Formats: sequence, structure tokens, C-alpha cells
Amino acid sequence: MLADPGFAQRVIGGGAAAFAAHERDVMARTNALAVRGRCLAYDAPWPRFFGTSPWGAWAELERGTGRPYVFRLVRAGSPPARAAALSSVMDSVAPQAPALLYVGDRWLPRHVTLVFASGGERLIYEPARGAVLNPSIDVVVDDRLALAGWNVPWFALVPEAE
Repeated sequence: MLADPGFAQRVIGGGAAAFAAHERDVMARTNALAVRGRCLAYDAPWPRFFGTSPWGAWAELERGTGRPYVFRLVRAGSPPARAAALSSVMDSVAPQAPALLYVGDRWLPRHVTLVFASGGERLIYEPARGAVLNPSIDVVVDDRLALAGWNVPWFALVPEAE
């Protein structure tokens, strides 16, 4: 919806039922066993309790924005390396080209958040609370993010540099 304001207006104008129906359609696409373009020849199975598959989300981002996306690891390395990786994720987003940040615990990524640009800021939409956050890089790097109870940033799907 960030990439197509007219579409966003139609969904939002339809109220909560239209938004919920749209989200069910997106979930069906992102978690379906399907042939995808650049991501994988076939989607690998992804346990439903893990939420949205990264490759399904990747395809959905490319479909919705019309731009290619790339995978960016955030979890690995020293705190300065993680800060640089996260800064790179934040810098990659543009008004009509958001990123997805997967967060979890120290063992697994478990939750998907949306990184987007608005008014010159880079923000994180937390879907579990319906909240928009502007955390400092230190909070993220120190695993104190607290997004739906998950603190550890794992990886992101970001728009490819033009």
C-alpha cells in the first residue's frame, strides 16, 4: 500500500473488513507453495507458526513495489558491524520502497516488521501493536527492541540499490 496510494485508499476506505480481507489475501500469497521469480524456483515449506516466509515476503515486496529486493543479514558480527548493517537497512528504504526486518530471539527469527520512510525519517511499523516506532540504532543492536516480545534483529529484505 505504500507503493500505490490509490490502492491504499481503496483498502482503507473499505474499513476494517476490507483491510482484513486484503491481509488474508497477502498471507495466502506469501505462505503458499508457489513458483517464484528471483527468490527460489519453488518455495520451501515454512512452518505456519513461524509467520510469514522470507521468500514469500520477498516476492510480495517485489510484486507490490515493482522493484527488485535483496537479502541483508543484520544478526552476525560485532555490535559495530550490526549497527552498520542496520544503518544500511534503514538507509535503503524510500517513500515507496519499504523493507522488512525479521526479529526473534537468540535462536530464530519469529516476527516481521516493516521499515519505511516518512517525512525524512526511517520508522518501524510493529504490526502486533499497530504502532509506529523510531528506535535508536543502539536499542536494536543491544537486542532491546521489544517488537511483539522479540528483541533480536536477524535479517532484512531491502530494496536493491538503483
